[in-house]
Amino acid sequence: LGRAGPAMERRPAAAGVVVAVAAAGAAAWLVGRWMRWRSVRSTVVAFLEAQSQRDLAAMCELVADDVVYINEPLPPERTIRGREEFRRAFAKSPCITGEEAELRVLQLAQNGDTVFVERLDGFKVEGVWVRIPICGYLVVRAGKVVFWKDYWDYAKYKAFTTASFGPAFSLLKKQ
Repeated sequence: LGRAGPAMERRPAAAGVVVAVAAAGAAAWLVGRWMRWRSVRSTVVAFLEAQSQRDLAAMCELVADDVVYINEPLPPERTIRGREEFRRAFAKSPCITGEEAELRVLQLAQNGDTVFVERLDGFKVEGVWVRIPICGYLVVRAGKVVFWKDYWDYAKYKAFTTASFGPAFSLLKKQ
């Protein structure tokens, strides 16, 4: 066998460079995806923690100016649109007005910018803990919650609060 010519010697080196550049590009892409995934997840965790801490300012800082919040058992006209409406609505909510609040995350799953959360929300009102099992999802873009939708069983909630506080009870405070 003879010695390889100059073209043969360069080809493996060039192929190695192409592979190295492709690998570096793939690694950068993966790191970017991971950082974005982590940012989306950490935004949702921080948002839920702000609710547990009854910190309305932190909650509002983590939602977009045009946030949409749908609280599924409630009629469509109760959908919250925009940060200012969000601030006004949550200022009356038990996560702010209750004696204590605890949002316990039971399950959390993420698909891109969407985070699915199963949680047990608890609010201490008049010395009684009202606990509401909730499933929902939040969409995060540029570090802000832009969409949030919750699903929960209104009938179970109403049965508990009626037995504990009477039929006229509402977790939302009038202002």
